[in-house]
Order: sequence, then structure tokens, then C-alpha cells
Amino acid sequence: MVQETSSCASDLVGPKTKVRPRIVILGGGWSGLSAALHLSHDPRLEITILEAAPQAGGRARGLDWQTGIGTVPIDNGQHLILGAYGETFSLLREAGALNRWESGPMAWACPHDSKDQWLWQSIPSIGFPWRILLADVYARRPVGFASWPMPWRVSMVQVILRAYRQRWSARGTAQAWFAPNTPPPLIEKFWRPMVEGALNTEFESASAAVFLQILRNTLAGPRGATDCWHPKKNLGEAAIDPLIALACARGVGIKTGTRGLRIGNHSVESSQGAIPFDHLVLALPARECRRLWQQSPLPATAESERWASGETRGIATLWAL
Repeated sequence: MVQETSSCASDLVGPKTKVRPRIVILGGGWSGLSAALHLSHDPRLEITILEAAPQAGGRARGLDWQTGIGTVPIDNGQHLILGAYGETFSLLREAGALNRWESGPMAWACPHDSKDQWLWQSIPSIGFPWRILLADVYARRPVGFASWPMPWRVSMVQVILRAYRQRWSARGTAQAWFAPNTPPPLIEKFWRPMVEGALNTEFESASAAVFLQILRNTLAGPRGATDCWHPKKNLGEAAIDPLIALACARGVGIKTGTRGLRIGNHSVESSQGAIPFDHLVLALPARECRRLWQQSPLPATAESERWASGETRGIATLWAL
């Protein structure tokens, strides 16, 4: 856990009368940490992250859960990354953390019509379109698992071809896009959980356009695009800890436990006092950005209006031990 770090770079840039620009980032999850690391390439900036939780990482941090059977490492939210996540891999590589991950082909298991029959589909690490056409040929099913029904496999190919013809663009929700030509059982057992897992938004309100971009980058991407990368321990050890260490080494200040945030004209008020800024970065969910902006004296902008234009409800994670 990082309470606070102080900047060790030069205090002045250019003329000695000019103070270093102060950048304050609200939110210390993936977005906040990656924004800080990107900005930290410029040593002239003074960067501070404000995080409400006791430690940075957001829904990506790993937790050591104390139970009656000992300490159990779990992930709080996201628990894998896909081979198509090029920017994420660049960030992990920059932090020297790739050796903390392991990968394998994407596989999907789901119950069929009865409680005793389970279906298995594996996506091979080959390029498009062969990964879709030859998926079942390369599948190595565990004992007791059957292959997907032929209508499901045909539908998968049709979905990709339809998205390709539409140039990976669509309007409306994922539910509306999939409903007309996709078998309902395939929607419930594959596409619904895939959409909700990828976008962290309910299927009925998730954006079809955003999800089709994910399909383009993964199922229709190059070799290895659908591979699943898992942390060898948990996300805290495999990603968040190295990113925090790199940020601190570059002089980024991280203040945790900063609750009661309120944005002013030139400072952010919090439980730890006022933090002045020249530029402000909001690395928070849209709903929280909207709340903070509406409570601030800052004028409405096109972006702040966009935060208020849609109502979405994120997917919660529940761990039962």
C-alpha cells in the first residue's frame, strides 16, 4: 500500500519564475495509473493521484482474503487480459511485469439442456478467419464435455461475417444487435456473459458498437489475439504493484484514502486537505465524474454533458468462500 510519495524531479522548468505544471488525477485504478505513467515521461510535470480506497488499483487490485482455511489470493473484478490488449501489454512490459503472467488458448464451458451435460469450445491461437472455421477441430475437450451443437458453431461464423460486412459498426444495444439471428440458448450461455464480462455493463444496455470493436480486435484479430493471460498469483502482484512502483520511481505522488472529494476552480478538496492543480484528469466511472462535476463551480462541457446522457449499471463481483 502506498500512502504518499514526493516528487524528486526538478522543481522548475524553463524560466526560473515558472512553476512546474501540477496534474491531479482522480482515481488510482488502471485508468489513473496508466494516465500517470504516460504523463510521467515528461519530467516537467508534477503528478499526483488521489485514490479513495486504502490502496491503488481499483477493481484490478488483488486481495489476500483471510479465511478459516488460511489466506486465499483472489482478484477484485477483472482477472484476465486478452492477447489483443496491445496497450495493456505495453504498459506491463514497461513496468517489467510480463513474467508475472501466463497464457493459454481461450476456452468456454457452459451447461447444456440438462444438468449432466456440459459443452466445451476452445478458440485456437491461429489467425482470422481460421480460428473461427477450425475452432472445433483444434478443441481438446476435458473428459465429460461435449462439443458445441452445430447450429451454435454456424451461428458464431455468421455473427463474425455479419460484423465484418457492417465494418464492425452498429447502433443500439448488444441485445438488439444479437437478437434477430442468434439462437437464444447461445445468447444466454455465451454472448450475454461475454458482453457483460468484457464491458462490465448489462447485456440489455451495453453498446453494440463498443462490443463489435472488441470482436474485431479479438476473434477477428491476428494470431494470439484471443489468448487469455492470467496472473500467476493475483492482479495486485502481477500488475498493480509493478505499476505503482514504476509511478513512484518517476516521482508520481499517490495519496490513498482521499475521501470526500470536491472539485474547486483550482484545487481538489478531500479528507486530506486541499490539493491545488493546473490540470485535472478524471479517471473514474462516468456516473462519479458526473456527480463531482455537477457539484463543482466548473462550467458544463460537451464531455460532462455526455456523462449525463446515458444511464448504465455496472456488474458487481461477489466472492463466496
